[in-house]
Amino acid sequence: MSSNDLTAILDIINTNVSAVQQIYSIHQTPIPSLSEPYEPLAFEPELIDATNLAVAAATQLIAIIRPPAMSLIAAVGGVSYVSNGRYNANKWLQQHVATSIGAAEATNVPEILTEAGPKGLHVTEIAKKADTDANKLGLSHSHRSQPPRIEYCFPGRLLRLLSTMHIFQEVAPDVFANNRLSSVMASGKTLEEIKKECVEILHF
Repeated sequence: MSSNDLTAILDIINTNVSAVQQIYSIHQTPIPSLSEPYEPLAFEPELIDATNLAVAAATQLIAIIRPPAMSLIAAVGGVSYVSNGRYNANKWLQQHVATSIGAAEATNVPEILTEAGPKGLHVTEIAKKADTDANKLGLSHSHRSQPPRIEYCFPGRLLRLLSTMHIFQEVAPDVFANNRLSSVMASGKTLEEIKKECVEILHF
């Protein structure tokens, strides 16, 4: 691998990102922000080729410049990331992310935050609407009225963990909102509609 190879990969990324930008420009549509809910676009099929090439090149770039051990950990189900200039790895993190996504969906957090809008909702209010525990959802230690139980000290408190993976966003301390990724988890129904359906099922 030479510097020319890296340059070639960067050229693929730049060329195809430019192609994506041009497609959006032709359709006079702003490029979506990660912080905004996902909105289907009629011209999305036009983006597929350039998007796939850019993502493939970016993935190859990561594999080249990241320490091999970190890539292997990621490949077998772990996630590596950088904190304070150091690599940290937790081979169980991906499992916690999957579990957290399931928990958020089961407690209707995407729908709750859809109703809250871009300003988001404090985790205690989310917990009330979801009929669950704010500590498990992601209430920070500084806002707890009681010492956290051991299970709350686990490093993957639901919404905060997902926010670090760009699924949901923490717009202010302990205040969460949907973003581009989390918005696709929403069913399109209101919380009241979901609750009504649950009651109807229970009485069926």
